[in-house]
Amino acid sequence: MLSVEFTVDGVPVSAQGASNPRTKQRLTTWRRDVSASARIAVASALPVTVDVAVTLIQFGRGPRRSLPDADNMSKPILDALQGIIFVNDHQIDDLHVLRRSLDEPFIVAGVSPVLAAAFTANRPFVYVRITDDVDRTVLP
Repeated sequence: MLSVEFTVDGVPVSAQGASNPRTKQRLTTWRRDVSASARIAVASALPVTVDVAVTLIQFGRGPRRSLPDADNMSKPILDALQGIIFVNDHQIDDLHVLRRSLDEPFIVAGVSPVLAAAFTANRPFVYVRITDDVDRTVLP
């Protein structure tokens, strides 16, 4: 069973505005950071060829409205995982993308050691979890 989780420090970079050279450089660096974190988290021979479920949670500072858009921040992350965790992003059957502010209250049910360590650092980060636990019989 596939179960990979890791965090990436910092604020995610949106794919929008990549025609701007400064934004393009920040995007390249962000994708490199995501790929490096994924490689560290991988403990077995990957990439997998099975369908996967991906959870992305952006934890930032300030009001949620000030955080990068969920859809714009997810694409660079998913692209960075191709060839490391899964072969191609068309294998993603379930995608859950959330934004949460570290400055607003929330409850975490079943916090993992990886997520707990990131909370302890008390700075913006993105939590990534990939599993092959895809249930096509139940809709949310």
